[in-house]
Amino acid sequence: MSKSNFKQIVVGPSLAIALVLGAAACSSTKKASVEDLSPTSQAAAKTGATHFAVISFNKGSSALSAESQESLRQIAKLSKDQGKNVEEVKILSWGDMEMPTKDTRLPKREIDLADRRADAIQDYLVDNQNLDTDIDEHNMAKRPNALSRLFKTDDNNIKRIFEAQGAVPVEGQSLSNFSAKASQAVILVETE
Repeated sequence: MSKSNFKQIVVGPSLAIALVLGAAACSSTKKASVEDLSPTSQAAAKTGATHFAVISFNKGSSALSAESQESLRQIAKLSKDQGKNVEEVKILSWGDMEMPTKDTRLPKREIDLADRRADAIQDYLVDNQNLDTDIDEHNMAKRPNALSRLFKTDDNNIKRIFEAQGAVPVEGQSLSNFSAKASQAVILVETE
């Protein structure tokens, strides 16, 4: 995907709010694009994903809703519909709190909840949709540690990209200036 085709679009606050709310309310699979106004779409494209889905969870739960299962079915169907192979799937999962800012930690229950949500998504894709591909989990309730920053691991890079695009909060940022992800998961799909 060429980044030279990026177009800046200026919209009024009411249209911007409608676009963000519309993107957040929808749980279907979407094409990742740096031209899209959604910080999640832009971040997904910058990670190399061709498609992504955002699914929501009930507070404290890792159970997949019928709508979430439909989004995951669409992910598994991508290769059949487009004649392309799903090369890799990355699951970014949050607890019921946003990703912590630098030098802070979320409670263990939030980290564990994010892990259970990622496991539920992976289990559904593998067991119910027979998706046979590389699936990586990224717990967005944890900050990258010093080693992952030093070695520039995939986990560190994904979290850095999502921060840079405004899809997760950064230190000193107003909570109204980013795309909230608490109680959600983002599934990034790379097709060949």
